[in-house]
Amino acid sequence: MADKYMLRVTAGSDYDEANQKLVHVNTEQPLSISNSKLDASLTVRIQNYRGEPVNSPSSCTYFETDPHKSDLYSISFSFTPKKDINGHDLVFGNDFDHPIRDKL
Repeated sequence: MADKYMLRVTAGSDYDEANQKLVHVNTEQPLSISNSKLDASLTVRIQNYRGEPVNSPSSCTYFETDPHKSDLYSISFSFTPKKDINGHDLVFGNDFDHPIRDKL
């Protein structure tokens, strides 16, 4: 069933689609995101990727190295806050704008 779909990975500083940027999956160039609160860098790697942009590599050398040979994906990010943040106020996670469980 999953072969009927193409994945589109975006990221941004908020949920407004106008502020979302297309993530170039399986490339070495991280996506930079900046707003009044932080500067961030994001890299997404997906094994056997089929998605946008359509000329994206299906894999990358990351999956050829130990201990990542069995990994299916990697989401790597770093950020620099522009102001102090209380650790109790931080929440991390992935967010999908549509449920994907029925498409896996």
